[in-house]
Amino acid sequence: MKGGKPDDTLLKKAKEIKEQIQNLEKLYADIEESFMFLFKKIPNIATADTPVGLTEEENIVVKQWGTIPEFDFPALNHYEIAEKYDWIDKERAANVAGSRFAYLK
Repeated sequence: MKGGKPDDTLLKKAKEIKEQIQNLEKLYADIEESFMFLFKKIPNIATADTPVGLTEEENIVVKQWGTIPEFDFPALNHYEIAEKYDWIDKERAANVAGSRFAYLK
């Protein structure tokens, strides 16, 4: 500082640094957006010991305990109940995450 005034070279350098930070923040935001777009396309990965079944019929029961209750009415699974009461949006979730996913409303 000369005579109480900031040095012009320091002000110029500070302005350049500010512009660099703004440019880098914009670049970071663009990269983060691209990353999240691609990251959301990766499905959930099963563990190595998870049995593979391509269809519901090929899936195997690994463990079962207790007795299965019997009802005097047709029992609904969780998906059927949620669909009945319009609690989920399976179509929108399929567009974003693929099959076997649902959004809660």
